[in-house]
Parts: sequence; C-alpha cells; structure tokens
Amino acid sequence: MKTYGKIVIAVSLIFAITACSQFSQDEDISSPVILADCFVDFHLSAWQDLDGNGFWDPSEPSLGGVVFRIDGQFASVLSKYPGTSNEDGYCIINTWAPGECAARDYTITVVPPESYEPTTPTSITLSLTSVDFSREAQFGFRAALKESAD
Repeated sequence: MKTYGKIVIAVSLIFAITACSQFSQDEDISSPVILADCFVDFHLSAWQDLDGNGFWDPSEPSLGGVVFRIDGQFASVLSKYPGTSNEDGYCIINTWAPGECAARDYTITVVPPESYEPTTPTSITLSLTSVDFSREAQFGFRAALKESAD
C-alpha cells in the first residue's frame, strides 16, 4: 500500500511538471485577460411643474405614469422597457452592451401622461464617457389647460 501511494504521488508530479512545461518562457501567464461588459443605469424622474418654470421645486409633487424610452448603443435592456415612472415619479432603466464601455450618446424621450403638457424638453441626448455608468434626467409636466367651448 505504501509503495502504491508513492507511485501515485510520483505520477501526479510528472503530470504537473509536464503541464507546466507546455508554456514557453516568453508567455505571460501571470496576468489573466479580463472580459468586461458595459452596464449603464438611467435614473429618470418626472414631476408636476405647478409653476411651469421647468425646475422641480420642493413643494411640487412627483408624477407617476410617465413613459420613458432610451435610444442608444446597447444590446438589451435589463429592466422593464419602456420604463414608466412609479407613484414617486421615479424610473430606473438598466442597459447592457458587450465589451468595454466607450464614449456614446443616448437619447431619452418621454411620453407625457394624458392631460399633461411638458414644461421641459420631451427628448434629451446624454453624452457618456467610458467611465459613466449611471446618469440622471428629470422631466416636468403641468396640467394641460382646457379650452372652454363657447
């Protein structure tokens, strides 16, 4: 039994030495290649712009039901798409693309809820650098004025 164990150890060492010797001295095996993918999160919000000035004042309430769409260079959206703001006025859209992040542009477009009109642009383009992994955008709306029928 003891001899058998020594033979197994010797054979294992031979295999290990043979496997290691297949790498040439010139190859750098100390630095593994890291494959990276690009993930970008968009934090979007909508509010009722009561004074119509295009700025979200502390007294102005959030607005749910606003639909957000994103156009840009990504392979897929990892969250519900298109995104819709919740009762707190917030929506997060997560995107993914293979490979490292590169400088790129994304266009965010909103669809105003029924009976609201925008007080901010309904479409904006964000230019991201290779180190941007999260961006925010806000959109304001006010109740549409009804025209009186005379």
